Amino acid sequence: MGAWRHNVTQPRAGFGAIAAKPGTETFGYAYDFPTSRAAHVEALRQCGDDSCEILVGFRNGCGAAAIARERHKVVAVEGATRAEAEAKALRKCGADCEILTWACTK
Repeated sequence: MGAWRHNVTQPRAGFGAIAAKPGTETFGYAYDFPTSRAAHVEALRQCGDDSCEILVGFRNGCGAAAIARERHKVVAVEGATRAEAEAKALRKCGADCEILTWACTK
């Protein structure tokens, strides 16, 4: 008698990233890339400046960046959902902050 096999489909890994130019509102993002490196490269490409930096990378989830316009402070975090990532970013950023951008994998 043959062994019973159950094939389990693994969820596709989707990588994303958010990049920004320090002290500005210039940013780029990427989502649903096959590797972390590919997501980082695309986020930096979209940001469009040699001084852009990766703020956050994420896998099978979301990232959000918040900005305090008067202080030119930008923080970014990851979360399981858009709402969670945005709430965490605003909490980490502090008073007078607003969401600059967000991205989620599928």
